[in-house]
Amino acid sequence: MQLLVCEDVTANMAKVAEARLAARVVRSTPLREIEGNQTYDGQQEFLAVAARVAREGRLSRFVYVSRKLN
Repeated sequence: MQLLVCEDVTANMAKVAEARLAARVVRSTPLREIEGNQTYDGQQEFLAVAARVAREGRLSRFVYVSRKLN
């Protein structure tokens, strides 16, 4: 295998989690009807924690692109 790209995309992961969290807040009433309060609150907590630990550097995500050598 030959490594072509190794990129730290942790900041993007934090941004996506924060954006999803905010979008869900705007739509909280219908989401609570669909998901129920417990599931909605659990998803919100998960997204908040994911964003926070990514921003703090305690969670990271890397993208690796490689190709198989003949």
